[in-house]
Amino acid sequence: MDTYLRTVITTYHRTVINQSYPATQTGADITLAGYGMMLNQLLDCADRLARNGIQAEVVKLNTITPIPLERLTASVQKTGRLLVAEDSAAAGGVGQRIAAGLFDAGIQVRGLALVNTGHTFVTHGTVPQLQRLCGLDGASLYHRALEVCRHG
Repeated sequence: MDTYLRTVITTYHRTVINQSYPATQTGADITLAGYGMMLNQLLDCADRLARNGIQAEVVKLNTITPIPLERLTASVQKTGRLLVAEDSAAAGGVGQRIAAGLFDAGIQVRGLALVNTGHTFVTHGTVPQLQRLCGLDGASLYHRALEVCRHG
């Protein structure tokens, strides 16, 4: 699995559009968006999707306020589907703000999944345990992305 570090993406098979631009991988079937440590899980998800013939565009959000809607708009117009992963609460999250921004811009989204820690308290555990519990690990995101692609 490729590992995202703060300023470097180690890669041997990905096309990085532009080091300073928030897209790390291009694709035509679904847009995967996130920030921080979620990028590792999204890249894992994209690898799993690719093994099943689904091309994911991974968009790294370099800022979350303001949200870079121009890049997301261009990507979602191309793919028609969006999965946003964030390791924070659902209420008022980045995913909700992205969905609202796309709606306000009149962007048609055929499939949408906002994956986050939900509306309840998250128990104690290691980061991998909590990611798995909240559906934020690569395997869980892969299954959610498949649902979005099938129903969108």
